[in-house]
Amino acid sequence: MDSVWKNISLTLLMTCFVFQTKFSSVQTQSLKPYFTHKPKNITAKLHSSTTVIKCSATGIPMPSVKWVRYTTSGETVIRTGGRFVVGSVFRNLYIFHLQWSDAGQYGCVAQNKHGRAEANFYITVQTESAPSWKIKPRNVTLYEDQEYTLPCDAIAFPEPAHSWSHNGHLVVSFNPVVVGNNLVFSSAKASHSGWYTCTASNYHGSISSSVYVEVVSDPSVVMQPQDVPTVIGGSVALSCGVVGSATSFAVKWTHNGSDLREDNSFSLTNTTWRNVKIFELKIDGIRRRHTGKYCCIVTNAKGSVTSRKSRVYFSSSVIPYKVEVPRPAVVAAVGSDVELKCFFSGSPIPQVIWYKDGNKVTDLGFQFVRGVGSRFEAILELSNVTSSVSGHFVCVVSGVAGTAEGNITLFVGDGRVPEVKSLLLYRDIRKGSNITLQFFVMSETEPDVTWYKDGKQLKDPGTIKLHANGTYKAEFLITLVQYSQNGVYALMAQNQFGTGSANITLAVKGAPEAPSNVTVKQTSFQTILVSWLPGYDGGADSTFIVRYKISGSDVWTSSDKISGNLTSAMLNKEEGWNGVFVFSVLAVNQFGSGESSEVSVNLKGEDSGPQARKDEGSSTGAILGGVIGGVCAVLLVIVVVLIIRRKNKKKKDPSQPLPAVHYSVVGEDPYTYADPNVGQSPPTQRCDTYSYVTIKPDAAAAMAAGSEYASISRPKQWEVPKRNVRIDRKLGSGHFGQVMKGYLKTKRGIQVVAVKMLKEN
Repeated sequence: MDSVWKNISLTLLMTCFVFQTKFSSVQTQSLKPYFTHKPKNITAKLHSSTTVIKCSATGIPMPSVKWVRYTTSGETVIRTGGRFVVGSVFRNLYIFHLQWSDAGQYGCVAQNKHGRAEANFYITVQTESAPSWKIKPRNVTLYEDQEYTLPCDAIAFPEPAHSWSHNGHLVVSFNPVVVGNNLVFSSAKASHSGWYTCTASNYHGSISSSVYVEVVSDPSVVMQPQDVPTVIGGSVALSCGVVGSATSFAVKWTHNGSDLREDNSFSLTNTTWRNVKIFELKIDGIRRRHTGKYCCIVTNAKGSVTSRKSRVYFSSSVIPYKVEVPRPAVVAAVGSDVELKCFFSGSPIPQVIWYKDGNKVTDLGFQFVRGVGSRFEAILELSNVTSSVSGHFVCVVSGVAGTAEGNITLFVGDGRVPEVKSLLLYRDIRKGSNITLQFFVMSETEPDVTWYKDGKQLKDPGTIKLHANGTYKAEFLITLVQYSQNGVYALMAQNQFGTGSANITLAVKGAPEAPSNVTVKQTSFQTILVSWLPGYDGGADSTFIVRYKISGSDVWTSSDKISGNLTSAMLNKEEGWNGVFVFSVLAVNQFGSGESSEVSVNLKGEDSGPQARKDEGSSTGAILGGVIGGVCAVLLVIVVVLIIRRKNKKKKDPSQPLPAVHYSVVGEDPYTYADPNVGQSPPTQRCDTYSYVTIKPDAAAAMAAGSEYASISRPKQWEVPKRNVRIDRKLGSGHFGQVMKGYLKTKRGIQVVAVKMLKEN
């Protein structure tokens, strides 16, 4: 019984284990895609040979990975083709010979049956450019022995080099020391006070920004309270800014030399702005007892410091308030620091209140007011901003003199890089005309634009204006266009989120430029070589014409048209080139012509003396040649006559014996041949005479076995004297005669041939 229960228990345990294993297996086989490597934003140079973007993802089952591009028309899947290649194994995206049109937003998409994951990035295409500021250094006040980093950063392509100087001398010390792009003070000293200049440069240009660094004792008042006019019932704020080593200061305010008395009208606050701790005394509902002189006394472990005395007084004059906003639209990236500023003037000093989207700003950022010359500056400083901070801000100044306000729009986010488009990628224009190059820029705010020609920045900034909602039109005017303005023009548009660009090719067309450096070289009595350097062809197919005349004459002679690919021409003159000639080269196309400056050349023919002797010698040679030729002709005629007479004599004189050859007839059939060395029926013996021996080119090939005999390389049948042929054994015979193996004596030596010997009919 126990064994049965053991078996049942064991079975249940195994069942549970198998179920758990299967359940766990089912769980692990269901996993949404997630990225193990996300692509990053890329900034690459125009025409870069290869741009590689990596992306990898995993999941269960393993997800598929594809690349997409986002445009205004939607999502487009990128597949291998043209300049784009998607890796078959690692699924990397390769873009070859980067173009302006490749700039924009892309995505890597991983997907399986359980879900989809996306990783987006931007590709920015840049031309090489001079530096522009990303972070400019700012004036700062430091206390002695303070540690501080003064930032500086510029952007450019290629990456710029940064350097610092102090009062005109390059910073090479260890305190302060240049670390990366920044200047680091490990322990500020009074001797460090002065002007510091940060310079960013590459081979396209450089920019510099100078700031003043003041090192003061610890502690020091660096923001003094100002004299403030007011009215009965008004409000004023007195600020005292201090730098020092203490994390907390002991601060007290005095009124007319005495400590402040308890009064509900007084309120004390303190904030920190950059490196300065600001202590503020605010007085509301001012009465006559509140007028007088105020100062602040700040104490830390290093000592105590007292501010100047500021005066609060009643003003009989009322000046209306006026507000100016230096930057009505501010764009900032997530995580950056932002300052919103309003300048205002008027009397008495008003109250400043900031609003965001209609609501009073209370716990957002840092607010303060400071005097700047004859007016005041209200600042709202926001740190580490997020997209939720975006909105419409209003600074409202109000008081006895009335109310005024300034409006600022702030946009914070990972906004869109400017997208630059051109209606045409190519423009042609006649030389001397005017042309306006246009680009349309899609950007959430007005971008900064820079124009380039063939990669070099142009001094003329062109113009940019709002064209439609979210679209700006940038224009570049070129007047009286010249050939030197041929090239590729690019517009680079930059906002807080990045840079976009596009280009257009400008082709200037017109009459060809005149050839230059015309040279003339006499190569013989009748021939000269004219060479030149061609100018710009005017953007069209062109030809050249060489013109010449005798010096002093008005009549020009022109050569035939010469191909535009050539830079020289030979001219022949049967009567010879002798004298002073004037030459010019004309370039011609469909728009007109351009002629080189005239070149005068003294060409010398051969002298008359030697020429006469040469003519005399030539005449003598001609006479002698004629005599010899006549004698040879007479001799040739005599030889021909003798040969003809001899042949006629042979035909008439039968007594002249003909060579006789005995041969055997194998058969009576025509074209029957037999080898006498092979056993056959006894041949019929005959004896005939032959008048000549005929050798056919194909005889050896036809009759010879095993290529023993050579073919004679002549196109037709030919005959040779018998003395040049040595007859060997017989190869065959027939009614026409017989074929013999022979040895032919030729200019190339002895050749083995087949000799066809014909009977004389």
